[in-house]
Amino acid sequence: MQPEKPHIALFLSSLGCGGAERLAVGMARAFLARGHNVSVITVYGKESDFFMLPDGARRVELRLERGSRHIGTGLLNNFARLRALRKTLKELKPDVLISFMTPNNVLACIASVGLKIPLVITEHIDPSRYSDGVMWDILPKFTYWTADKLVSVSKGVDEGFGWLAENRRTVIINPVTDVHRGGQFPPGYEAGKQHVLAMGRLVSQKGFDILIKAFARLARKFPQWQLVIIGGGELRAELQSLADELGVNVALVGRLENPFAIFGEDDIFAMPSRFEGMGLALAEAMACGVAVVAADCKSGPAEILNGGEFGLLVPPEDEKALAAALEKLMASGEERASWAKKAALGAKRFSEEEIMPLWFSLIDEL
Repeated sequence: MQPEKPHIALFLSSLGCGGAERLAVGMARAFLARGHNVSVITVYGKESDFFMLPDGARRVELRLERGSRHIGTGLLNNFARLRALRKTLKELKPDVLISFMTPNNVLACIASVGLKIPLVITEHIDPSRYSDGVMWDILPKFTYWTADKLVSVSKGVDEGFGWLAENRRTVIINPVTDVHRGGQFPPGYEAGKQHVLAMGRLVSQKGFDILIKAFARLARKFPQWQLVIIGGGELRAELQSLADELGVNVALVGRLENPFAIFGEDDIFAMPSRFEGMGLALAEAMACGVAVVAADCKSGPAEILNGGEFGLLVPPEDEKALAAALEKLMASGEERASWAKKAALGAKRFSEEEIMPLWFSLIDEL
């Protein structure tokens, strides 16, 4: 008789549209398939969900999503989350707790003190380029030592936590999960054209303004091409205004349940980010078998592309270089096909079959 697999609890803010959320859902599915009991604890309720949990995963909603207008309110709200999380952990009694993103990691470190629950915390962004606020910049250095392991999604992210003992850190790149082609085209997508595709939150970090300016340099020469940006966010109106000003054919199609439905074999994927943690969308595009271009920002894309072996790298925040790389691919079907083949080959390193055993081994060692 085989021993029972550990009960694993995953803790994150929500199941909204984001890379960490996609990862958590994929991990829940993989852990369930391995025979684990899986509980998913979220700060937000189901009304904020974008992703669906697989059948068999238990959902616990803390429903403590109140905003913080000033530091006093913030402290009270986080104290309430801390109490609720600790109470939930005592009730669930998981064998392992995995937390996602800095604020949740800090809460998990404090809430699990004395409960004898092995804790794995995960970081998804370069801490030198992104901050959740002064408090969250300071608290990790006082709390992360209580975690059994800090998992970073790239070497670049891991370097930002060099102050934590090396034996408490490891790197596990996000796996590519649930990538399937086929489906309906969203409004604004012109099926008769070829496409430069991009995907991510419409925020400054993702550099879509740079991409629109780069594409504008090529629009007259390549009228058969359309720029399609998948995702929602605060800069939607600003990006649309920029595209209109430059006269660029850009479709901001919003969040898509299956974004890969529109990835065609003759398309190009661009990641113009100012900074990244890993850049999961880039690996997902590679798995779709399309040629890719990415900004060589401090963390993520260069690791995914192995220094340019599996896709074109350009300097970050350089619209001329980005335009030149796109033009190289847009001008030649043979060039696109060659890089698409390389991309698909490189994507195999990020399959669930390659990545999840690293998580299984980590869990088994705790």
